[in-house]
Amino acid sequence: MEAAVSEVSVLLARDMFELAGFLVQLNRKYAGNPEESSEVAADLYILNPRPRQEGASPGVVLGAADLSYLERASVKVRGWHTDSFATARLASGSGIFDFVEESALAAAKRYFRNAPFEKVLVLSRLPARRDAREASIRLLKGRGVDRVVEFTTVLKALVDGVKVNKKYVGDDLLEVIRTLKSYKLFAGPQMDLFRKARK
Repeated sequence: MEAAVSEVSVLLARDMFELAGFLVQLNRKYAGNPEESSEVAADLYILNPRPRQEGASPGVVLGAADLSYLERASVKVRGWHTDSFATARLASGSGIFDFVEESALAAAKRYFRNAPFEKVLVLSRLPARRDAREASIRLLKGRGVDRVVEFTTVLKALVDGVKVNKKYVGDDLLEVIRTLKSYKLFAGPQMDLFRKARK
């Protein structure tokens, strides 16, 4: 069950980046070759053909509008949606930081042909309390993570980005969102939930 949830989370993150105009490489990992899986620990490699240059550089935690500042990134997705990523959860490891280990960074460096790239962690949510949130961000930066995207941002970007009058052939997740939007199930109170969560 955990693997299935993780797969859906990775696909949601992939769709968010693609809707934002990124070229996305999905790194599927197979149990049959654990050596290769540990080397390519990132779930996604993303490339923005038209990165935004003007304006203030965003902070560590990215909103949907901040994604355009990314040019290249190695992305790890951790969609444990019932947990917030406080320092205790982050310190426990559980493969959270395998994408910033030496072998994984070397694989990403080869993929990007030695061009600079950022390390982005997509996670359920950071703690709401300010001091706990800041402590988690410090821990993440200390372990080599450059940017963080919370799943509220992923979901809001998908709901905002999917167009009702466009068919998303071959992408079942986007088709489900399009169908829900066409029946006005992402209107009013549902969208307010996303806005309140962002605050």
